[in-house]
Amino acid sequence: YLCKPEENIYNIDFIRFKIRDMETGTVLFEIAKPPNMEEDEEARDVDLSAGRFVRYQFTPAFLRLRTVGAT
Repeated sequence: YLCKPEENIYNIDFIRFKIRDMETGTVLFEIAKPPNMEEDEEARDVDLSAGRFVRYQFTPAFLRLRTVGAT
């Protein structure tokens, strides 16, 4: 996500991302690529940069969490 798709010379593909409260295990945000994205005929017409941007909208309670983890 820190480079343009054409600069990804190692072909690294992030397929899932999750943010959670580490104290309770509550999942606060989770996003994943649809399964079989590469094999889908419609996927050929999809902008490869479209899924590279995520807008987070957390409530003020998020800032009160003591430990947040991302995987």
